[in-house]
Amino acid sequence: MGIKIVPLEWDSNYFGISCARVEIKEPQPKKNIKKMLDIVKDYDFVSIVNYSADVNNEMYLSMLSSVYIADTNIQFYKDISSITVLDQNDTPLAADMYPYDAEVVKMAGEIFNSSKYYTDKKLKKLGGAGVYAKLVENSFNKENSYFIVHKTNDTSDGFLLFSMSDGVITVILMGVSPKVQNTGIGGLLWRELELFGKRNNLRGIKVGTQLRNITAMNFYSRKGCYIISIAYVSHLWK
Repeated sequence: MGIKIVPLEWDSNYFGISCARVEIKEPQPKKNIKKMLDIVKDYDFVSIVNYSADVNNEMYLSMLSSVYIADTNIQFYKDISSITVLDQNDTPLAADMYPYDAEVVKMAGEIFNSSKYYTDKKLKKLGGAGVYAKLVENSFNKENSYFIVHKTNDTSDGFLLFSMSDGVITVILMGVSPKVQNTGIGGLLWRELELFGKRNNLRGIKVGTQLRNITAMNFYSRKGCYIISIAYVSHLWK
């Protein structure tokens, strides 16, 4: 019926409650929304992603439950087929199986304060502000978990985490230490990402952010990315 329900084992273990994600791929009749809500009623927390950003889906959700919109996710894409590869000796290199970096973990725990894990007070109370630090911590020393890390005087002050699939790079996280923001480090990280993709004959880059994160949206637009999708993310608590 165009609705997928996914139990979230990682989230359940991290938050200590039963969690699930609902993916609504297209406009749904009211009866389908009601059926879905009946199925997930025993979960403590449900994240409902309305990928079509359909207003009627949101209306039925609000009519039938105590759901509320916690985030609007914006997905960007950039075609890198025309990127020119030049020697970039001043940029950091991308690598998977990257060794543990405590400074990167600390950075991830401090800078992503516009995410739903931070802005939803209930999630924050359960440790939501630490989700990205844990995600980064779990991404070291793994295949297809690539890091680009910028260092100044041997101190990590910017990073980009990504994976690859079907010829496309998916950016998982990108951040720069507040101490050195607006100094061009983000641009260096992005340029190395583009060059990595080009050197490996990849087609493009996908990256997402929150609508409230105007700084990130402007950054990706300046780098030649364009919006490919918008999704409403709603939260439902038991």
